[in-house]
Amino acid sequence: STKQLPTRIGHGDFLVFRRRGSSNKQGEIARDKLLMWMLDHEHEMSAELASQYVDLDQFSRYMLGMAFCSAQDWEQGAAILDLRDPEATWRWMPWDLDRSFRNHAGEVAFDRVLSSITEKRESIPALLFSALVARDASYRASFAKLATECINHRLTAEFLHGRAAYYASLPSQLGEASKFDSYSVFFKEQRQAIMTQLTERFQQGAVLQCRIEAIAGIELLRIDGYEHSLPYEGLYLAGQTLQVESISPTHTIAI
Repeated sequence: STKQLPTRIGHGDFLVFRRRGSSNKQGEIARDKLLMWMLDHEHEMSAELASQYVDLDQFSRYMLGMAFCSAQDWEQGAAILDLRDPEATWRWMPWDLDRSFRNHAGEVAFDRVLSSITEKRESIPALLFSALVARDASYRASFAKLATECINHRLTAEFLHGRAAYYASLPSQLGEASKFDSYSVFFKEQRQAIMTQLTERFQQGAVLQCRIEAIAGIELLRIDGYEHSLPYEGLYLAGQTLQVESISPTHTIAI
């Protein structure tokens, strides 16, 4: 609920709007202005242009999260603008994420967030994301780099397996049949679907699997800024690079 936002933000001096449901009045006015600006500039949209009004790094992470979760009503997310920060731009918050972690009508990964553009012209996230993907090659590349980072270092197979196992255990604790067993299958397929669609929809290089085997005397590596034990496996796109260094003990590694 938007009623909890002042506690979360620390003050009540902000604008907020949702595609459906509660917004403050000034937020609704700001939404209409932002939507008209999006429609006026849709065919010339670029990351540089969008950054005038939107926190593009945060927006990209929001869109990646919505694509990964496959939330049915992903575009209802609330947008917020902090009026106390003179440099603030619009940021989006996850909202109404029921019916996530499942494929709807055969849609996977980015199918849903990119197809929404044909049906929901009033959806600012759908308009902006689709325009950027269609018209800005540099944005496609930067988004692909972000997605690859998250798949390899945040949404790892181990992390997702642990989440699926945890939630699968809850119904048994309540004496109910598990409804979460399918999550581990969904997570595995979704990671691969994200990477495949970066090639197909974002015009990036082919998906490649990278594996770093055990190295004598080395226990931990820092890969792309994240600590990993060996062996390490990651999914990358042709043309991308890895940054690798040993941290236990410290060595320079050439790959």
